[in-house]
Amino acid sequence: MDTIVITLVIVAWLTIVVMVSWCGAVGWRRIMQDDAPLPFFSMLRRQGLAPEDLKETSRLAIAVRHCAMCGDKNPCGMWLVSGEREGRPFCTNARFFDVAKRARSQLT
Repeated sequence: MDTIVITLVIVAWLTIVVMVSWCGAVGWRRIMQDDAPLPFFSMLRRQGLAPEDLKETSRLAIAVRHCAMCGDKNPCGMWLVSGEREGRPFCTNARFFDVAKRARSQLT
């Protein structure tokens, strides 16, 4: 009975290690194969914002990391070409842009 429990625990831990390793490898590969510039800064400018306007640099770094890890940058490119200023539900940083715009409007 004890050997069955120990075996199940070991298998569970090995499964977790394999899954975490797989996610890390996929993320690393995605970053290393993407040579295109990040759409993040173009989207930031479209919102009337500049990196130097943002007070919380740690949040900016996290938002840039989210953009770099995003698997589908095509909707961002299409949104930028369209000329729209609002409506970016596809973007992982939509909330970041909204908060940054509100913070900027409160300063002025």
